[in-house]
Amino acid sequence: MKPRAGIEVLEDIPGSGNEIERHHFYRMSLKMWLNKGDAIRWTRPFGIGIEGMRVGGKRTLKISPHMAYRDKGVAGMVPPNAVLKVEVEIHAERDLK
Repeated sequence: MKPRAGIEVLEDIPGSGNEIERHHFYRMSLKMWLNKGDAIRWTRPFGIGIEGMRVGGKRTLKISPHMAYRDKGVAGMVPPNAVLKVEVEIHAERDLK
């Protein structure tokens, strides 16, 4: 995967399952930290930097402010102009039936 400008892949462990597809839903784990190490609790959907991942894969990303929350931040959670580190793990395709 060649990431977009502002996203750096720090670690990429390929999965052995099917490659994820657009407009499909997956069970996944998501951990986020500020660059200085403070954990962020996040529950909203996440789709940045996961292109090319496979089920069972895990990827750690460093995301610059212009790809995240810019100078606005998120009140009480993410300060303005924060660099984020994100760990994404794809567990399985989610059955919506």
